[in-house]
Amino acid sequence: MREKLTPQNTSAVMIDMQQKLMPPMENRSGVTERTAYLLRCLAELGIPVIVTQQYTRGLGDTETALMEAAKAEAVFDKITYSCYQDDAIRDYWEKSGRKNILIWGVEAHICVQQTALDLVSEGYRVYVICDCTDSRNSYDREIAFRRMEQQGIVLTTSESVVYELLERAGTDLFRRISRLTKEAPLFREGAVHEG
Repeated sequence: MREKLTPQNTSAVMIDMQQKLMPPMENRSGVTERTAYLLRCLAELGIPVIVTQQYTRGLGDTETALMEAAKAEAVFDKITYSCYQDDAIRDYWEKSGRKNILIWGVEAHICVQQTALDLVSEGYRVYVICDCTDSRNSYDREIAFRRMEQQGIVLTTSESVVYELLERAGTDLFRRISRLTKEAPLFREGAVHEG
């Protein structure tokens, strides 16, 4: 049985949403908008977020708007596809003591999938945020989601995890999250494709 997501047992990683990787993504605008929403909410909820960048020198930094929203605890430059195969990132997760990991980013079928599979094999409970995860090709993304789900990884959405972490209405925190939710564009797959 899975442990419920709480601010005390959950951390998050945004994977490789970089300036040179994002332009060809199938749902770039929608994924970017939903990611900015998620990051703002996680900051309000006090969830620690780390950011990874694949070979920053060649692929650039994380997109500016996302980095500003991230309030990241750390930014890791990596050359491994799986974040878990990077010693510094693995050490961060091991020291955090948090066993629920929210992950999203690009590409679904490469770095996100390999990270998710490694984390679940090491005993972490992994939640892939589907409306914040993309690939250049929707078929690659769909097959990656299927494979991850078959391996026990939870597929979910940004709004779903935000409200699970929030737990209740009627608080100042609820009002702030509710305002962010109302302001955020809805994700419509394919409707916001930028060529």
